[in-house]
Amino acid sequence: MNSQSLPLLKSSVPPKIIERAMLEAVDSTIRALCPTTFDSLCYIYAVIGSNVMSVALKKNFRPVAGIALIHAGNGKYLEFMDDSTLERGLGGSYHCWIESADSGQTPKQKELVDFTYGNNPGYAETHGIKWQAKKYDYLWGKAQEINLGGDIEALPKKFPEGKVWYQETKRGQDWLATHLQKHVNDYAKMTFLALRQYNAALEEYRSKKTNFRDRLKTSNSFT
Repeated sequence: MNSQSLPLLKSSVPPKIIERAMLEAVDSTIRALCPTTFDSLCYIYAVIGSNVMSVALKKNFRPVAGIALIHAGNGKYLEFMDDSTLERGLGGSYHCWIESADSGQTPKQKELVDFTYGNNPGYAETHGIKWQAKKYDYLWGKAQEINLGGDIEALPKKFPEGKVWYQETKRGQDWLATHLQKHVNDYAKMTFLALRQYNAALEEYRSKKTNFRDRLKTSNSFT
């Protein structure tokens, strides 16, 4: 994809506006293309999201695949603990997200982003789990502040608010690398569409139209 074909907007736009614009751009692009399956396409969110972030923020981000536990509240969890389903083309048993990938970054500097987090309550309900945790539209912040990490056996019985347990796996790495090579042109097209949506959202904010600003007021993120 030739990102220079898009006039990326530059200004002192507040970080929360940029985050919200990126979320809406990625989410709306995927929902338009996959209206009935979007909430199980975490790998597409991770790939498109990392592409948009890398181009627009001029930093390196990468999609990550592995296993995860997400607290749904009241001791209930969404469990994505079988990444072998990646190779079999099955969903629901693995998870994908985004991490910063600048060379030389320290563990304290690493960022973690999950644009699919807002889909979790609906996904939980369709799988017989009542979502009782606080709802966030997305996760974006320092990985050490969001991801509990460590051995699964050492995890607390109840996660602190806004915390998750994500772990990249070798199988996830290998599958994602092969998948990206196979679908590089498809992702280039989707990334172009998402970048166009992102620029449109910032234009809407700059022009002081109420729609985007009203949506921002109802946005809820853990960061």
